[in-house]
Amino acid sequence: DTGAIYAYPFMTDFREDLPKSHVQVNKLWLEKLGLEAPRTPDELYDVLVAFRDQDPNGNGVKDEIPMICRTVSYKDVLHWIMNAYLFVNDSYYFNIEDGQLYLPYTTDEYRQALIFIKKLVDEGLLSSQSWTISNEEYKNLLNPEDGVYTVGICGANVYADFLESGHSMQDYQEVPPLQDVTGKGGYGPKSYYTMAFNIFITEDCENPELAFRLMDFMCCPENWKHTRWGKQGVNWDYSGEVDEHGIPLLVTIADDDPQTYPNNYTWHTYAGLASGDPSKEDWSKFDPDPENFRTARHIHDVDCILYCEEAGLPDEVFYFANFTEEESEYRNEFVSDLQEYIKSARANFCNGVTDPNSDADWQAYLDGLDRLQIDEWIESTQTAYDRTFKNS
Repeated sequence: DTGAIYAYPFMTDFREDLPKSHVQVNKLWLEKLGLEAPRTPDELYDVLVAFRDQDPNGNGVKDEIPMICRTVSYKDVLHWIMNAYLFVNDSYYFNIEDGQLYLPYTTDEYRQALIFIKKLVDEGLLSSQSWTISNEEYKNLLNPEDGVYTVGICGANVYADFLESGHSMQDYQEVPPLQDVTGKGGYGPKSYYTMAFNIFITEDCENPELAFRLMDFMCCPENWKHTRWGKQGVNWDYSGEVDEHGIPLLVTIADDDPQTYPNNYTWHTYAGLASGDPSKEDWSKFDPDPENFRTARHIHDVDCILYCEEAGLPDEVFYFANFTEEESEYRNEFVSDLQEYIKSARANFCNGVTDPNSDADWQAYLDGLDRLQIDEWIESTQTAYDRTFKNS
């Protein structure tokens, strides 16, 4: 149509991008102390006490940091701990029960989680640096040049925080989501498959049909592999296995991943168009040796995905709703205030600025949510949710 603007979709559907918590434990320390990876908050507490008190790095110095994270994104162990008490997904805010939305941040279970986390900080089991440490300082901590580890459990993105120059990728292992302790927890939150529109064909385009053909080409399986994995025969190749229709079943990836370093032959996966492999092929490594850096990273990825999927989600989850323009404007104004309030209050509770054990401090926190007019926001979102799902 004359004057129309066409948008081309961008879909993210990588399984490895979905888990919200990436928690690692130093398996050398577990082996030395005869421990297992923790599966409950109580087991976590016992493991952290052992890491603090029993010199697991063997240097005779009390320099161990039992647990540390960065309270951002996948590196936040607080999120991992809280989900033993109740389902919390900070990206979507709401929980649902019998079709009714509510905020998990006002519940007794959330308060129990904060009390437990504060106990860890008070006893030196979770480092207070988790709220202040820079990204560069964090990577240096997890990849010691002398090979002497000081960190027992951490939140870490294995594509960014464990460096090939060290051996951390091989010496840490993924920890599953913690098991339920309240009857309302034990989950593995994950992101939602998302679609956005990053590329637009406007009325100024002289040949819209040719532009669409270029977009289609960028999304074809062969080109997607090039933009994500690099050159066929160099970075990846077909294994030769095919199904009954002659379609390749398996793609092997060489000991090289161009997404992880600057290069001039990929567009870092996306090209603004496709983030998932439309052929849904399985991928394997040439080198099966777990001592190999990229093989170890692949093991981390697979374990994290399977642990998250095994823990699962509640029967009802909130990911999105169809908002009216007025509702969207109201939501956009409110969300940033809520994010900042929840983040700040959580940090204060965990670090002893306020005390989650104190009824007065807890009520003051709830009163702050009331001042944000949280009930009105819940009502507005409930209306949009009902419109999207109940009346469709």
